[in-house]
Amino acid sequence: GSKLAGRQGGLTLARSQNLESSSTPSTSPVVLDNYTDIVNNMTKAVLNGLKDDLTRMEVEFPPVLEADAYKNSSDVYIDANVQFAIALGRVLQEYDRTVQILLPDENEVRRARKIFGQALDMYDNISLGSLTGRGDVISDAIESVKGVFSFLDGQGSGSGQQGSAQDAQVDTYVVVNASCSELVDLKKFVDGQRDRLLREQGGAVPDGWQEYKDEKSGRPYFYNAKSERTTWDRPVANEPAVVLMNLELETLRGDLGLIAFPPKEMHYD
Repeated sequence: GSKLAGRQGGLTLARSQNLESSSTPSTSPVVLDNYTDIVNNMTKAVLNGLKDDLTRMEVEFPPVLEADAYKNSSDVYIDANVQFAIALGRVLQEYDRTVQILLPDENEVRRARKIFGQALDMYDNISLGSLTGRGDVISDAIESVKGVFSFLDGQGSGSGQQGSAQDAQVDTYVVVNASCSELVDLKKFVDGQRDRLLREQGGAVPDGWQEYKDEKSGRPYFYNAKSERTTWDRPVANEPAVVLMNLELETLRGDLGLIAFPPKEMHYD
């Protein structure tokens, strides 16, 4: 049911395909019409990608038939994606992964904590964070005032888990609800993580990788004999995996390149 394709440093597609029209008679159709089926199919696809040392994955699946997100409010769609991300994180922590669910900004983080706070408190290895670390000016100001009064009241700020020591241990980020214009924030976040690790690593390459020079261009490239993977990008040891969940990039691609939207190449990046 799940097809994985990708490369080191690029996006990996983990798509659920309905195979009813397949010419192969022995292949059964994949029916994703309930929450359990979707979660099981999605988590197996992600776990297969992690097993193959993939660090960039895009997971797309349709909404369940009983709750078509396109017929409901955007809040239903947003909350459903957070719920799916928590379900994925619950499975990944069983495989010793430390997961942070990334939302576009702190406004969505605060809202998600109110709705899913009790569920998140049940898991030590799942936290919430944002791509930007900020919300709109008014909301941030209100939260700052609340924090001051909570501190004076002796209760602490209660602002949540982001920024804790746990963040340094995160090895899997699950990104949900980012819109087309927020792909820039997503790229900045991922590039920032990679740049930090490259600085810590210095000029070395991780075990299993060898550096070569392309005779035609003179550019260095890297080859891993075990995985038979070749990449222009310098490999990073222990690079966190970034899983993009239900960002609908195929749909969003139509807006890229328009005024006030990122350029078209942002879709591939």
